[in-house]
Amino acid sequence: MEKHIRVQTIFDALGHSFPKKALQLCIKAMKKYPESQIFQALNALSLLRIGQQKKALEMCKNLKKNIPTDQDVLSVLQTVFKELNMSNEIIEMFENALKKRPNDEELVRNWFFSMVRINSIIGQQKAAMSLQKTFGRRKYYYWAVMSLQLLEMIDMDESERRLFQTLAYRLAVKMVEENNELYRLSSSEELHLYISVLLSCDKVEDVINVLESDFGKRFMDIDLLRLKLDLLFKLEKWALLFSQCRYYIDCGNNDSKVFDMHITSALNLAASDVSSSIVLDLTNYYKKKKKEFQSLRNLYLAFLKLSFIISVDNIIEDKLCSCIQYFETFSTKTSCFEDLRPFIEKLERKDQIMFLMDIKKFFNEVRLKEIKKREYVEVLKNVEKFEYFVNYYELIDEKAWIVFSSRLIQEYRDSLFLDDDLSFTDNQYGDDFLILAVHALFNMFFITHKQSYLIKAILLLEIGLVYSKYNFQFKLLLIRLYSMIGAFSLALSIYQSLSIKQIQYDTLSYVFLTKCSNYYPSKSLLNELKITKSIYVSNIREVPEMLVLAYENGSYSNIGNFIEFGTRLNNSIWRHILRYELLHLSYLIDDKVLCEIIENNGFTQEKYYDNRDFNIMSDFGVLESESIRVKSRITSMPDENWLKIQDFKISFLSLLAFGTFEDIKVKFKSHESLLSGLKNDVLSKFEIQTIFLLEIFLCLLIEDSDQNTYSLQENKLKEWIERNFVISFLNVVDYDHTILEQLVFLFESCKNIILFQNFVKRCLKTRKKLHAESEKLKEIVKNFYNDIVLSVSLLKDKISINVTEFIDMFESNFESFKINKHFVLTKVEKINESRRNSLDSLDHIICNIKF
Repeated sequence: MEKHIRVQTIFDALGHSFPKKALQLCIKAMKKYPESQIFQALNALSLLRIGQQKKALEMCKNLKKNIPTDQDVLSVLQTVFKELNMSNEIIEMFENALKKRPNDEELVRNWFFSMVRINSIIGQQKAAMSLQKTFGRRKYYYWAVMSLQLLEMIDMDESERRLFQTLAYRLAVKMVEENNELYRLSSSEELHLYISVLLSCDKVEDVINVLESDFGKRFMDIDLLRLKLDLLFKLEKWALLFSQCRYYIDCGNNDSKVFDMHITSALNLAASDVSSSIVLDLTNYYKKKKKEFQSLRNLYLAFLKLSFIISVDNIIEDKLCSCIQYFETFSTKTSCFEDLRPFIEKLERKDQIMFLMDIKKFFNEVRLKEIKKREYVEVLKNVEKFEYFVNYYELIDEKAWIVFSSRLIQEYRDSLFLDDDLSFTDNQYGDDFLILAVHALFNMFFITHKQSYLIKAILLLEIGLVYSKYNFQFKLLLIRLYSMIGAFSLALSIYQSLSIKQIQYDTLSYVFLTKCSNYYPSKSLLNELKITKSIYVSNIREVPEMLVLAYENGSYSNIGNFIEFGTRLNNSIWRHILRYELLHLSYLIDDKVLCEIIENNGFTQEKYYDNRDFNIMSDFGVLESESIRVKSRITSMPDENWLKIQDFKISFLSLLAFGTFEDIKVKFKSHESLLSGLKNDVLSKFEIQTIFLLEIFLCLLIEDSDQNTYSLQENKLKEWIERNFVISFLNVVDYDHTILEQLVFLFESCKNIILFQNFVKRCLKTRKKLHAESEKLKEIVKNFYNDIVLSVSLLKDKISINVTEFIDMFESNFESFKINKHFVLTKVEKINESRRNSLDSLDHIICNIKF
């Protein structure tokens, strides 16, 4: 009993992140129980937690030699080996334990789940087959089939693959045998597994027959239904696909896939002859259904698609009429604009204008009716979105955008306080008017480059947040706007208020954190980057447990999804971008800060997955390249090429700081320019100059034997200094993010040059010429550094925004927005304070430059 209490106490200490306390408890327990394997295992885990990996590994390997079979000991050892990325040790450990106790069912189950947790598909297949053969339980049978099926995911010889496919198929066939009561499938999940085996064996016809059978129909779900339609499409069984889709529609299925396949099969049956009786029948069928179901969205969308495919007179309404009819039916729905936009884009210009005229006329008719004000607002919002969309290229000057934005602001103001039904967490009905108005202000800025339009947009959105505290779109726009004007602490504050959680760290955190170390080198940013990487740590811990639970519950259709989820996160390009951001920021502001390398949990592939959601921000324009969500970015989106560049940069700087000349020669045998052939939108102009400088350093180090090459690089370095070490850019009217980026670049360049000079002094004392040149370079940098530090201190007094202009701008709306002069004063002063804070953040780099 006492021993159990000691074990539990140590587990509790580790669970509450007190590894040193756990280690002390282990040492005491090992003195009393020197032969106890569990205390030795926990001691190893405690050592690992305090960073003593070598001692932990040595202890675990010694324990492993004794072939432990206790479940707790095996579990702790597995944890240590897993965190050290030593999956083979885990496999060997369990295989040895099973040789001692081959008939221990719990031990074999733990072996299976250990293989699942470390994503050893071959290992889990062996364990599953062992479970099934030795103990013969129903679920073990399905685990064996699932494990064989997962072998499809790994590389192997084609003959070996066919062997496993055949074995999986033979086992799966028993799942549908009438006289096989024990293994016969009895759930939708088991049917999914059976079908996946058939598909891997390319037995498509068999799958269709299964789905048409009684038990196929009994266990049919939406995923299987969609699969059935895809397979009929693949086999080009147009008649069966057509009849099946019609059957599902008649039964009330409103899935968009069913309607798409219905149209596709009809056109293929008609051999693309849009005037055939089949197409006519389909058209009349949809017309009839529209009368029956007057608000069935996917039915109306299907009819709309059909109208754009068929252009024969008297068969169907023309494209324009179909678009107008759709708008009139769904104009009160938020999805109306997104549904119709791709169709309106296909209309000719004259038809687009006619569409706009007709929906405005419709709106005027709606306004005269006695309907709820909120419905009236919904219709007007969709009208204004199409006004923006259709006339995007017509509103080409500042005055046109001013008129449009003023009208939208008026409409937003009128839409406030419609009723008292909204809770404090709800958005106002007319928030989209404000978003459109801000988009219009963005366009005015892009035309005129007047920063006052950005400040006005900020103040409008801050007013919007008073009444819609959780409006996600308002906050996304504010993050962009505050970043554009160099108020990064406010941008960070708004970003934090998004309350991003879990997977959103991988998909959405880019909205603020992309290359942010180039603009805002602060401790608060460093902390935010560390928080963001938590999803990758939780992925390591949680995905394996999700897989175990899926097996326990028989959720076989989820197993592949969980593995894909883990793989996409483990190989997320944003994860790797984040790592370099942490390394870059650590280099800039604190050499002692180390980026913790996130362990690999076995879900690996050689490709990156880009999980970033670039469509999260609303947009109402035409071309993606011209959209506000693209044009308002302060930096390009990093890709695989960017990662390669950063790998060179960080590796080279780390060797300058801690390596030797031999290390550099070994690491950089080839020093061909990394910038050649690179897309212009991958790096900013300052990132390009940084890499150019480092390449010059590399050439100076390696090419010393070639006097001509050496002299060329010396000249390049002088030209680089003359081109980049300037401060005239600080004499600007409008302070913005580009000023900050250039300042960070210049301070980083000073740090890089001093690092290079120190390396030459430390490692290349015999190369007198390079030594002398680097000393001169140090003096140049020191003088420029003093100049730029002084200039930054003077700049802080020049970046304040004049609040009077904006008080005058908003004074007429104080009463209607229920704000006052103090509101505008406070917001503008916060902007001024944040801009000064952004400049103050440069002190972190300044303090970290040692001459």
